[in-house]
Amino acid sequence: MLKIKLGLDNQINWIGASHSVRILSEEREALADEATYDVKTDEFVLLGNPKIRDGKNMLTGGTIRFWRGSRRMVCEPSARAIVYSSEKINTGFFEN
Repeated sequence: MLKIKLGLDNQINWIGASHSVRILSEEREALADEATYDVKTDEFVLLGNPKIRDGKNMLTGGTIRFWRGSRRMVCEPSARAIVYSSEKINTGFFEN
């Protein structure tokens, strides 16, 4: 289901989607049961098993909020990140 709220000037102010939402941007993919986008604040809110994938890297949590312009993300109340490094990780720190 998709809901759109328009302002008095007939411009889109807010978009809401539910039931297996998928948002694609560049090489990133956001998945959730529900998502909203506030045009004025440039904020997406993902609810219901939200995930963000960037290649093999993935972020999951209770609620994920992100802003396209600033590329800022907030994951609350808990977050789990899986990050794959393209470079060899120096493990010497753990050996001493």
